[in-house]
Amino acid sequence: NRSSDLGECICRSCSFRRLFAMPRYGRVIQVTNVTPSATKGQMLELFSFLGPVESIKLVPDPDLGDTSVVSRACFVLFEEVESCSLALHLTNTVFIDKAIIVVPVATEALPSDDVALQLTTPATPSAGKAAPETTKVNEALRTVCIGNLNKGLTSDQVKGIFEQCGEVKNVQLSMDESQPTKFGFVEFFDEASVEKAVKLTGLQVGEYAMKVDYSNAVEIGRAG
Repeated sequence: NRSSDLGECICRSCSFRRLFAMPRYGRVIQVTNVTPSATKGQMLELFSFLGPVESIKLVPDPDLGDTSVVSRACFVLFEEVESCSLALHLTNTVFIDKAIIVVPVATEALPSDDVALQLTTPATPSAGKAAPETTKVNEALRTVCIGNLNKGLTSDQVKGIFEQCGEVKNVQLSMDESQPTKFGFVEFFDEASVEKAVKLTGLQVGEYAMKVDYSNAVEIGRAG
């Protein structure tokens, strides 16, 4: 079943819904480096696993039939802000044959076609400043997703577990009340810490064996 496969690919160890809020941004994300063969239906299927999608736009519009397009951009309007926050962790995910880049857009509505094309035009970063896309890629590479955690665990306790792998920058935890366990993300200061962290998968923490995986190690939409 393609839908269930996509849902599993987003993270093999976590149920990602309502993870954490991102109040300084709106409900729209911009996704760049989208393969030109991608359809609105495929993009909707991908991002719907993170939360309800209100509307979606691909630019340039595939219906125009422009065969010279080498990549597209996609704008997704979620119903909930927390879905937008979660979507940022799909940066560097391979969708069909390209690694997508996801950044937030400070708006509550999809941009017009003209504005969308302007927004997706690559900008030259100011001297000494990293491009937002680069920042998000680096963040994803320093992050692991964690699952199957005892509901009683706190962020500080999880931080303590992972500090053996390296200095921890941030821990985000959430849980679905219908499930017996928590899930979330751990971000390190050093990318090398991630390799040590994923080796902790299967570690018995309380009554459950913890699951740890790369936050950016998913491949979605490949043929077959």
